[in-house]
Amino acid sequence: MAARQALQVHLDLLSQPCRALHILLACTRLPHTVRHVALRRGALPAQTGSPVEEQHLMGALSQLQETLDQLESMFLRRQPFLCGDDITVADLLAPEGGGRDVLQDRPLLQRWKSRVRAAVGDAFDQAHAVLYALRDRRRAKL
Repeated sequence: MAARQALQVHLDLLSQPCRALHILLACTRLPHTVRHVALRRGALPAQTGSPVEEQHLMGALSQLQETLDQLESMFLRRQPFLCGDDITVADLLAPEGGGRDVLQDRPLLQRWKSRVRAAVGDAFDQAHAVLYALRDRRRAKL
């Protein structure tokens, strides 16, 4: 039987699904090698200093609020995680903003995010390190 090679994953840690996969691999301790890629190099207004279209931003924030409403009312009203009593990969998509606290007025979602962080430990912060660095850099410029 041939020896198993480590899984090779290509991740852009600015992408929430990529961060979720990074956390999953760290928590399961599956042997893997991470290759960092920049899928959106030059396309993010926050990174390029380009102005954000207000109408586009307001539409995106409105959609986000609708999604957060559904998470609260449909999934987290009676259970600690999105799919029940145990954490799943769906929970790893917990929103982590790069400067905007989208859960600020949502205590139910804040508690869910805290449970997710506690369940995955350091893997959460490791996966979000790039996002935190960008947030800190942007704050320092203000």
